[in-house]
Amino acid sequence: MAASNHTESIYTANSINQEVLNATRDGFRASRLSVTGKPYDKIVIGAAAFRYTPGSPDPPRLLLLKGAAHEHFYPNVFEIPGGKVDPEDLSIKHAVVRDRS
Repeated sequence: MAASNHTESIYTANSINQEVLNATRDGFRASRLSVTGKPYDKIVIGAAAFRYTPGSPDPPRLLLLKGAAHEHFYPNVFEIPGGKVDPEDLSIKHAVVRDRS
């Protein structure tokens, strides 16, 4: 399922390479080869979601998801939300939005 166009609502730190974030899956694969010199098989993303209120006595919070017990790889492991970039995603940033929706 393709992501919505609400990518402007995502805050990204200055340290994030916008060229990579705005690349399509195939564009990224063509421009960034693996150490073997071949395109990557899959492009996956992860998105850290923080909740922080300046001046609040509450500590910052980080969203983590717990994998299901029946998962073959890493059952019951906490991780940041993530997934693969689908061919239908307009950009890597759109995949982040889709994964977080």
